[in-house]
Amino acid sequence: MYRAALIIAPDDREILRRVVTQLGTSDDPREGAVLMERLLAVETPERAPALAGRLATMWEAAGDPKGVQRTLELAHRSAPDDTAIHDRLEKWYRDNEQWSELAELMTHDAEAATDDTKAVQFLREAASVYSGFLGQPLKAAEVLRKARTRAPQLPELVTDHAAALAAAGELDAAQRAIGEALATVQGAGRTALLQLRANFRQQLGDDASAVSDLGEAYELDKERVAESLIAGLERLRVRAERDGDAPTERTATLRLAKVLVEHGELERGRAFLVNWIERDPRDAEPLYMLCDLDESIEHWDGVAAGATRLAYITEGEAQVAAAMRAATASTTSGRPADALPVLELVHQAQPAVEVLRDRLREMYEAAGEYRQLAQVLIADADHGSDPATRYANYRRAAELLLYHLGDAPGAQVPAQRALELQPDDHAALMLNVDVLIQSSQLEDAGRTLEAAISAQKKRTPELAVLQQRMGRVSAMLGDKDGQLNWLKKAFDVDRKNAEVAAELAQLATEIGDYELALKPLRAITLMDNPTPVTRPMALLWEAKIEHARGNRAKAELWAKKALREDPAFADAQQFLDELGNA
Repeated sequence: MYRAALIIAPDDREILRRVVTQLGTSDDPREGAVLMERLLAVETPERAPALAGRLATMWEAAGDPKGVQRTLELAHRSAPDDTAIHDRLEKWYRDNEQWSELAELMTHDAEAATDDTKAVQFLREAASVYSGFLGQPLKAAEVLRKARTRAPQLPELVTDHAAALAAAGELDAAQRAIGEALATVQGAGRTALLQLRANFRQQLGDDASAVSDLGEAYELDKERVAESLIAGLERLRVRAERDGDAPTERTATLRLAKVLVEHGELERGRAFLVNWIERDPRDAEPLYMLCDLDESIEHWDGVAAGATRLAYITEGEAQVAAAMRAATASTTSGRPADALPVLELVHQAQPAVEVLRDRLREMYEAAGEYRQLAQVLIADADHGSDPATRYANYRRAAELLLYHLGDAPGAQVPAQRALELQPDDHAALMLNVDVLIQSSQLEDAGRTLEAAISAQKKRTPELAVLQQRMGRVSAMLGDKDGQLNWLKKAFDVDRKNAEVAAELAQLATEIGDYELALKPLRAITLMDNPTPVTRPMALLWEAKIEHARGNRAKAELWAKKALREDPAFADAQQFLDELGNA
């Protein structure tokens, strides 16, 4: 009866329910399945899931997989919120590798979800199915873009979306997608996005932009990004060299060297710097980098070489700093004289710089380069502001030129300027007198000395020095008597002047006046550390005079006393040996 009724009303829900209820185990399962499927199409949502479960089981019993799938899909549409039907349908898709249907199911689930987190989960799973099982990266990208609209704050969605676009060959679209996200993403997620975009840009042939992204990522996470940045910089450097783009090549080279050094690859970083410097010797920045690097590893020869080159290509304070750096490095390496040429060069260009003059003065003093030292002292005095310091420098320069180098003409100007600064200074006066004497300007020297002697009102050590110089003028004029008289006067005025005493003893010995010679020699033996004749030398001199006078005992006595004063005095020992042999 019910079957007959269904002919008239095939979609009547109540009749279909009663027919299905009457079905028994002996009935044809396929017929029952067809009837249940018709009922399922019109059944109410609350009763549809249970019915669908029975129907699917019946289709399975009938050996009809399409019927099973059709039933589950129909049931899901009738009751989309029923978890059991959904899960059974999803499992069916997976078990039967219905990947396209599975992805669509997940996409619909996401659209129906009110919770963004769940929606994103469904969409990411759908994208995974599209890319992993169906090989449809563009479909995956489409789904992931929907996920990004639901959770724009998640950087991993951007990464997945861009990766899907890249897999589809849409590299430009992939890097643009990352660019959109970078406008808002900060923190650790930004690093990964920058690295990914750099990879896409590199594949697109835009090495410069790729390095820019890697550089920003490197500042966020140096340890993780260092290797990628080094590789990117090397690619950019090689490309720029090939294309003849020197500015880009330079920038890439210097940055590459810096990153390598920061991560301990010192030799490799140094090699890049050296190669670039050889190509462009006037580029200062890589020279500074090389100096800093060599200084950090205490490669002082390298520091000196780099700083010297800097001094040749820079100006002003930078040039001075470079020269001083070269000097310090050379001194540290144990070869201070190596820096003299660069110091002299910079001093010649900037003679007013005090630190340069100080350093040159120290080095010339240590090396015994008196002429160069005198020139620096004169420059110090010329540019100085303190009268006392200027006087000291002029005087010292004149003394070096006159007494160490015998250059009286060269000493004349600094000696005169010293006297002008301190006209009442005895040492400055004597210096000018010595210049006149060694320049053979004897008349001028004599007049100057006579005026100075006349101005002396007391018997002072200064008077003795003036009289000594008068003795030298007399000697140069061939007047030995005059020389002797002046030296005797000088000795009478100051018996503690070892230089006067030595000159008098020498002259007296030469003319055979031994008695007179012994007086200044005995005075020398009573002095503390006399020069130029020492006490042992004076004692030996006395011994030789006594021997010349025939006083062997006294000669031996004074020679032995000289040897007691200085046991290492070989001349005294030799004299005693000669006496013994005689």
